[in-house]
Amino acid sequence: MLIITTINIISSWLVFIQSMNLSIYTKEFRYNWKLASPVMLGMLGHTFVSFVDNIMVGQLGTAELAAVSLGNSFMFIAMSVGIGFSTAITPLIAEADSSNNFLRAKSTFCLLYTSPSPRD
Repeated sequence: MLIITTINIISSWLVFIQSMNLSIYTKEFRYNWKLASPVMLGMLGHTFVSFVDNIMVGQLGTAELAAVSLGNSFMFIAMSVGIGFSTAITPLIAEADSSNNFLRAKSTFCLLYTSPSPRD
């Protein structure tokens, strides 16, 4: 029964995808790739450095490896929060800029980057 249901879901998705005009969606892919590639490369670089750290410190012992792995996890969380704030602030600054409200843009930037809980 589960296999039949899964096949029905997949076939309905295939029909849906075939009915879409993909050229409408794919014309922005190149621009999005150019926009996202620096962030992707940065995150890939961080992951690679963490991997190499684990290999090098793993030769010292298990306690040392655990400490470095924990530190890398905290760095990943910090980077994720930073990227989240950057993603959240972009439309707010753009909205203030489009209305030529420099004071609002400045206060939004300062509010999001200096307080632990963003308020409007």
